[in-house]
Amino acid sequence: MTAAPGSSLQSSSIETIREKARLLRIHSMRMTTAAGSGHPTSCLSCAELMAGVFFHAMRFDPKNPNAISGDRFVLSKGHAAPILYAALAEAGVFPVSRLMTLRQLTSELEGHPTPLIPGVDAATGSLGQGLSVGAGLALGAKTAGSSAHIYVLLGDGEMAEGNVWEAAAFAAHASITNLTAIADVNALGQSERTMYQHDMDVYRRKFEAQGWRTEIIDGHDAAAVVAALDRARAASDKPTAILARTEKGHGVSFLVDRDGWHGKPLSPEQLEKALAEMGTLPPIVPDDGRSYARASLPVPPNFPAPAPPDYPPGAQVATREAYGIALKSSAR
Repeated sequence: MTAAPGSSLQSSSIETIREKARLLRIHSMRMTTAAGSGHPTSCLSCAELMAGVFFHAMRFDPKNPNAISGDRFVLSKGHAAPILYAALAEAGVFPVSRLMTLRQLTSELEGHPTPLIPGVDAATGSLGQGLSVGAGLALGAKTAGSSAHIYVLLGDGEMAEGNVWEAAAFAAHASITNLTAIADVNALGQSERTMYQHDMDVYRRKFEAQGWRTEIIDGHDAAAVVAALDRARAASDKPTAILARTEKGHGVSFLVDRDGWHGKPLSPEQLEKALAEMGTLPPIVPDDGRSYARASLPVPPNFPAPAPPDYPPGAQVATREAYGIALKSSAR
């Protein structure tokens, strides 16, 4: 299992998070260039956030990352899948060598996460749904008596979706305190600046209005990320939203906060230039072709057939009443 978050922030721990963030950036750029498609700049903005979650906050078994007893992670901004795959690989869920098969027909590492990938519970290609998934996972863990904590990484572009705020309202109302939302506020959407750009106080007010505990941090400050994650896990009265001010393309001088790069991989020449700013590079290990897709997915419960309606056939019944009776019958 990964190490449990400690009470003190040792410099060695922070350096570990910084180094993991650096590696996640390298992997993300290499993978997308090899694939010829993907969203590297969306990955670069959240590297410290991902490193903090996977290598400090989360308690899970890399050999069984979907276990009910372990913490779970939902990547709501699913187009940043390469950095999720990089984090799973660095955590030991599957080999780092598998990363360079991104988007190949023979690879389970698709352009957006799917449950075929160990450590993924739901497909998140459609934006705005991840917090709902996370709230459901957290409530399920709580109901099952599990101490699991659920982390959800949101993009600021998708936070214009109404579904996000419905999930936020539900989580607070249901006292789902084992849930932490992390907002990657990089201020750049697909084609233009986001609605609120870097006005962090807007996001704070929106989450607090729904009943959440909030914290605004510099999303590229590893120490701030780790400290915020510790406080979120310790909170016992409300779900927590960590609002991280970030830069799209962070870490590469010619990409940082530059419009026009969404969904564009670097050319081999651009990749070489970017990697020159990354320090010592890990080797690219050849992949052996073995698939790490989950062998079997959870089977839905075999519920018994619902009872017939509580009124005789042919009876005239109001639609809403008939619908309610049907729901009640199906729940038996």
